Amino acid sequence: MLATGVAVVTSGMPVKEIMSFRSKMTVATQRRMIKTKKGLIGLAPKLARKGDFICLFKGGMVPFVMRKVKSRWVLIGDSYLHGIMHGEAFEETKCETMWIQ
Repeated sequence: MLATGVAVVTSGMPVKEIMSFRSKMTVATQRRMIKTKKGLIGLAPKLARKGDFICLFKGGMVPFVMRKVKSRWVLIGDSYLHGIMHGEAFEETKCETMWIQ
């Protein structure tokens, strides 16, 4: 909060604007920028790594990062991928059963 106070005094910006920006940036904490094999850009959990999968679940609101471990899947976390956030990429014909650990 001290840094915010200093920013308000030195920038002349209204506190409301600074706090709004700060609250929006908290969405990106513990996240990393990613690029998929198909060229989509987005944010994924910090624990995501090369080889993980982006999965869309029927009725889901966001894509999830999943990791295949032997015959089961591990949920790494939710993600943001530009272009598939509103079901644009969901295809029920590609759905399959997943056992999540």
